[in-house]
Amino acid sequence: MDGESLNVANSIRYLGVEWDSHLSFTPHINLTKERVGKLLNEVATAGKSMFHKYPGLLKEIYTGAIERVALYGVGAWGHRTKLKGFCDRLRQVQRICGLVLSRSYRTVSTDATQILAGIVPLDIVARAEWCKFQICGLKLPATDLIGNEVDPANFDFPTDLHMSHPVDRRSLGFGSRLPCGDGLEIFTDGSAINGAVGGAFVVCYYGQAIHRGLGRLEDRNSVFQAELTAIEKACSWVTQNLRNTEVSLFSDSRSGLQTIANPDNRCSIAISILEHVEKARTQNVKIHLNWVKAHVGITGNELADSAAKEATELELQDWAQKLPKSYLRRSLKTMAQDLWQNRWNETTNGLVTKKFFPKVSTSRLIRGRVAQLATGHGRFPSYLHRFNFDIEGECWCGLGMGSSDHYLTNCTLLDIVKLRRKLKAVNDPLNILTHKANQPVLNQIVLTISKLLPNPLTRD
Repeated sequence: MDGESLNVANSIRYLGVEWDSHLSFTPHINLTKERVGKLLNEVATAGKSMFHKYPGLLKEIYTGAIERVALYGVGAWGHRTKLKGFCDRLRQVQRICGLVLSRSYRTVSTDATQILAGIVPLDIVARAEWCKFQICGLKLPATDLIGNEVDPANFDFPTDLHMSHPVDRRSLGFGSRLPCGDGLEIFTDGSAINGAVGGAFVVCYYGQAIHRGLGRLEDRNSVFQAELTAIEKACSWVTQNLRNTEVSLFSDSRSGLQTIANPDNRCSIAISILEHVEKARTQNVKIHLNWVKAHVGITGNELADSAAKEATELELQDWAQKLPKSYLRRSLKTMAQDLWQNRWNETTNGLVTKKFFPKVSTSRLIRGRVAQLATGHGRFPSYLHRFNFDIEGECWCGLGMGSSDHYLTNCTLLDIVKLRRKLKAVNDPLNILTHKANQPVLNQIVLTISKLLPNPLTRD
């Protein structure tokens, strides 16, 4: 072209994503694996002493950074998560993180490292992100993690601020004065009890309740939506029934009032409230919003709270609102947890780990020498014999193989017996490794076993 030769490349990087000629995105995953490795080394080097003291902080930084790097561009390659081979490559990317977090031996399976580190498999997280991208980004129907069809029309997405001129954007501030019992005062509240969501408003005239409105929302709606809907219904009642007056509206939802006061708010319910307030102004009705503390003995607020709880018991869901994005995130998170649990139940890897941790959990972090006991991969005679080191696999006590389970249950070596007597919840394998008082004892057990091993170790 113009006298210059052009080379044909198998892949090209564009906007941070490696696009290959077959659109398999394998080069992109390989590049991501290298980036993850470099990131882990940089973070570990920068805060080695701090992470040793605060392992929970280490986990938050690692998992957040790894997911941001590994899931970058998921909108381009997310459809590939339907393929098992592609998912296996994603899990290999995460394996590095699991090994670093748990400080376990590299021979430990990927499934076990995820359990020890408490991190959801990356391929499941990628599928969830791809589903959210289709629904929230592209506004297209998508299939969730368990195969159900999800329609984006059912969700309340933030409005596009670019569709309106900044001059046309409205807001309504709020005060914090207490009700005085003069004139018209309206109290609103929302509630969620036993999975049911409802809202209500109570109209008081000189301290006496003269009207109330209550309704139930769908169980999948949030309390925040119920609070805003109660304010919306109260403003609607004002525009329909009042003329030439002033009304004070009180709510204990500070977050809801702050949303209404934000000129750049994108909440559809808050925008509807502002439209009702504007309509009320054309009828010479002024609505003043105020925030009050909940459960401090304010009569009107207590009446609204009681009515909102009563609304949760209604059979008819008459206050219809679209589902919040938070429900989509929560449901996908729950599905991901269930898929992870099913995978852990079915796998044949990490059988020793499964004995101690049959249930998956993201709040768990098992590290170092305790991880050796939890996996059986450590400086134990049975493990070293299995990997061809010149040592017998049986324990020196002569009662069985020198495995981690043996030392925690029936080893008769005097030093091990003394340490085992200090353990709490000895008869409970589900808690013996996680009990806080057991951590120094478990570390000492592994150190004691290591001292009994010949040094140096040689292979056969």
